[in-house]
This record gives sequence, C-alpha cells and structure tokens, in this order.
Amino acid sequence: MKKGIIRMLAAICLIVPIAAGCSGMNKNKGNAPEASPADPAPPATAPSSESETIPPAAIGWTDINSRQLNEMLAAGKDIVILDVRNPEELVSGPAPIKNALNIPVAELPQRYIELPKDKDIAVVCRTGRRSAAAADFLVKTGFKNVYNLIGGMTDYRQVYSQ
Repeated sequence: MKKGIIRMLAAICLIVPIAAGCSGMNKNKGNAPEASPADPAPPATAPSSESETIPPAAIGWTDINSRQLNEMLAAGKDIVILDVRNPEELVSGPAPIKNALNIPVAELPQRYIELPKDKDIAVVCRTGRRSAAAADFLVKTGFKNVYNLIGGMTDYRQVYSQ
C-alpha cells in the first residue's frame, strides 16, 4: 500500500511541473500567428516556441504586413512571392498577387532550389504560420532577404479585396 502511494506522489511530482511548463508553449518565434485547425504542421525546421520575440536580425527573416508587401510591389521591387499553401487551398483562388509561385510547404525541402537566391522572397500562406516556418527554412538554407507575410492571404484579401 505504501509503495502505491509513493508511486502516485512521484507521478504527481513529475506531471505538475510538466503541465505548468506547457502553458508557455504557444509563444511564437518571429511573431508568427498561432496555427488554426486548417493549417497543417510546418516542416521539421519550423521556428521553435522557445522564445517570445526574436528581432529579425537574430532570426534572419522579417515579418511584414499586407500594406508593406503591397508597397514593395507598387514600388516595382524585384521580389518573388512564394505561396506555400496546399493545392486544395488554391481552389478558392491563388494569391491575388501577380506571378506568385506556389510550392506547398511540405514540398519546400525538395523544391527550394527552384528559387533564386539573389532576389528578395516574400513567403505567404493562409494565416502566416506556415510562411514563417518556410521563411525560417529558407534562411537556414542560405537565402538572405526573406520576408514573412503576417496574417497571410486571409489578411491580404481583407485589406486589398476588390
């Protein structure tokens, strides 16, 4: 009987600190929005949840909003728009941005060589979570000027609906 109580107390001592530590696990690197149920898990090289906010210089990519992306495009900036959504998500319409290139985030580790390393790359998805993971992956593979569209195409369409 005493062994059972001791085991139960030991289990509680292990579970309580673990459960308490999980409360901070929704903090996102690079200010990436939290996932929605429709967003599949990002690639294995996705940003970790170890810190709240890391400045762009530390993470290597920069978060931009819809207005900033539109200003870049309007100014004629030579930028590649990389849409990392899945093909079934494009049924409602591809990115409303001219010449956007679709490479689903799951295919990016095999297909990133299709992207020019000498150009700026703005990564977009539906909400900004997968694009943050993709931006992180691109930086880790040697891309220099990488941007993540926070709020994704959901926000972009709300801001620039026609």
